[in-house]
Amino acid sequence: MKVFISCSQAVRDWAVKLQASLQQENIAAWLTPDHNAENVLMTKLTRAYLLMRDVQASDATIVVVGSNAEIDDRQRNELQIALESVWKDPQKRLIPFLLNDAEPPAFVRSSVEPEESLPIVRIREPERDWQQAIKSLLTILRNEQDWSQVEQIPSVTEADREEQRMRFAEISQYVETLKANLPFPRNEVERPGVRSQP
Repeated sequence: MKVFISCSQAVRDWAVKLQASLQQENIAAWLTPDHNAENVLMTKLTRAYLLMRDVQASDATIVVVGSNAEIDDRQRNELQIALESVWKDPQKRLIPFLLNDAEPPAFVRSSVEPEESLPIVRIREPERDWQQAIKSLLTILRNEQDWSQVEQIPSVTEADREEQRMRFAEISQYVETLKANLPFPRNEVERPGVRSQP
């Protein structure tokens, strides 16, 4: 099994530890080179190609998110490629690995169907709970039968539904405003440049 680990620079140390833990379990795990140690001669195009190759060759992408860590541009690019890869191949998965009180990025939930739940690994105290978190992650990766210890969240939350209702209401209001303020023709004869048939 091969996995790609996506992380921001702020949580890279935890991602490196995760990589080592997975390799001890005979899972090939890789992540992009350290942002600060990149070869300056490597072009953006070369980095993009290598990233796409690594993500597409993976069975899953593990998304490491810290509680105070913003997803940086580099991780955003990784996740966009990973999400496209999941949409093309439903056998691939995005798995949030959440440190402390971090929440999964909203768009990661879109990697599963609306009626499905998204399995996550939440590690409240990384120093204390590391081994249990790795055990839960292995259960997800190996698709084992007993998921009783694996936390799952709905792919579509009530907050998502409320936001969808609000956007639909805004669109409906906008359409009504357009209808009220634009002079739409009542029939074909009123359209400029259109002749009625004799």
